[in-house]
Amino acid sequence: MNSKRTFTGFLYKLVATAISLAAALAVLNKLIIILSTYKRSLNKCGGEMSHTFHWKHGDIFYTVHGRGKPLLLLHDLNPSSGSHEWNKVVDSLSANHTVYSLDLLGCGRSEKPHLSYTNFLYVQLLTDFIHTVIGRKPHLICTGTSVPLAVIASKYCPGLFENMVFVNPLPCTDASRHLFAKAYNLPLKGTFLYHLAFTRNKIKASFARQYFYNPRYIRPVDIDNYHESAHLGDSPKSLYASILDGLTWFSITEPLSHLEQKILIIGGAGVPDIKSTLASYRGLNPRIETAIIDKTKYLPHMEAPAKFTAIAEKFLV
Repeated sequence: MNSKRTFTGFLYKLVATAISLAAALAVLNKLIIILSTYKRSLNKCGGEMSHTFHWKHGDIFYTVHGRGKPLLLLHDLNPSSGSHEWNKVVDSLSANHTVYSLDLLGCGRSEKPHLSYTNFLYVQLLTDFIHTVIGRKPHLICTGTSVPLAVIASKYCPGLFENMVFVNPLPCTDASRHLFAKAYNLPLKGTFLYHLAFTRNKIKASFARQYFYNPRYIRPVDIDNYHESAHLGDSPKSLYASILDGLTWFSITEPLSHLEQKILIIGGAGVPDIKSTLASYRGLNPRIETAIIDKTKYLPHMEAPAKFTAIAEKFLV
């Protein structure tokens, strides 16, 4: 009888401890969100040029600047990225173009529903946005992991874009999958793991090691924007889990070789193996033009905006 009471008491204590830990984790997650977004740094981006596209899977934030031939800017597909990636070049690009810059679903100030984010989901978004909002065939500039989205969209919707500029696309290799990708979908633990992956210090380290060639050019406001973007919305972790699980990746080897648009690839000289990456793209499609910007890495449009704009504008004429 005593052993049963002892076991029952142990179970009660175990359940009480689990409930307490869950409550503490929920409070901690909420506190992290508050501390990550209280500056409202992103509210300073866009201003009167800000708009909302009411898409079937969630509202999409976008801005419109300038007049002329439409130009669509697509940021890197990363939970901390968004249209703020283009802040340093949007004004100069808008001198000759109507520049549309959107936050992809799951990023920035767009909605972040709890769902599986796939490459074809973004293809639907791009085609719907262009047909509904822009209304004409735009030029395109896109970064890194958004390049496959543009290539797939061009494959299934020929003539969707005019000339295209790819900024530091990834090598044409198979996507790797993260062993613990599904863990990020867990309600409390997954949210906490996600917060740990996108602390301000880790974002700042990414800028210093991967994004920028010269860390002196990193502005605190850029870190604030990326940090806030990573923690806004209902479920930013869902996009991250989908990326880790390889759902947003697509092999572009075959479709890229058949694209007939003019394509320019701009690479940062400090990106590892950038010359071999550009050569592999030219091998798939000999019509592709390339340019390398010295003393830059993954985000040359943020690190050397004047040089980037001059190269892009000359190509997009």
